[in-house]
Amino acid sequence: MRRKLKIATAAMGLFLLLVVLLFPTEQILRSLSTAVTRPGGPTFIFRSARLRPWGLTIEGPTVQNPDGTEMVAIDWVRLRPSWLGFLHDGTGRPWRIGLAGCRGTADIDLAGEGAGRIFALEAKSIDLGSCDSLTRVLPGLAGIIEAIGHLSIPGKGDPTGEGTIQLRQVVLPIKNPGNLDIEALHVDTGYARWDMGNRRLTVSKIDLHGPDVIVSGTGTATIAPQAAHSNLNIRLTVVPGPAASTMLRRFIEQLPLVDDDEPNPDPDAPRLLIIRGTPERPQVIR
Repeated sequence: MRRKLKIATAAMGLFLLLVVLLFPTEQILRSLSTAVTRPGGPTFIFRSARLRPWGLTIEGPTVQNPDGTEMVAIDWVRLRPSWLGFLHDGTGRPWRIGLAGCRGTADIDLAGEGAGRIFALEAKSIDLGSCDSLTRVLPGLAGIIEAIGHLSIPGKGDPTGEGTIQLRQVVLPIKNPGNLDIEALHVDTGYARWDMGNRRLTVSKIDLHGPDVIVSGTGTATIAPQAAHSNLNIRLTVVPGPAASTMLRRFIEQLPLVDDDEPNPDPDAPRLLIIRGTPERPQVIR
């Protein structure tokens, strides 16, 4: 009896393996893409796709504008569900999603029970200068960004989470520099630590070092139903960098001193920059 059961189990496993290997993954995905594409809207295309027992891999996924230009393009995406999750509640959670693009990689874990969602992200060595979708908006953008964090979205209640962001050798073009005489902001190293709770996003540490300017500080955003209307309160300490332009130095010197009691302040003494308002209409408080 046991021998027959083992043979039946092996046969079933072989059958399922053949079904997965022979499954017309590409044809089904292309048909789905065509079915959900609206006339005149963006389209989803890909180079190839394959289904395996450990998940689905799509090579060259790209979202194109109606004129054929790329909106978003990455090297590959891998979707790996939990088979036990399918048996438990049909959701396949926890899902593990792997991405490669912009010369870097990102791993996203999606878990949770019921209506709750828990996201975990780890992005490594994302090269901003190789992301065509970003450089089309900001020509000249360059640098490396890495991020790690998690976000919990309950079925009821406010989201919570925390994480960090690191920057290396970033060049941020400035479209309208005004009188600052600077075409781009250079950041050699950057670090930010954030957390979220009670509908408030708190950045407990901001630390940017570059030849143009050195910035440190903290900030909060009280999240509104519409993100653009959220209330900002950012407090930064600013010091001109060794290569700061004359006009940039003059702008920084107009900011209030961190130490108001200094009778003869050094031109490079730390200055205070306070930003309030909303993301839509930020205001510098002097």
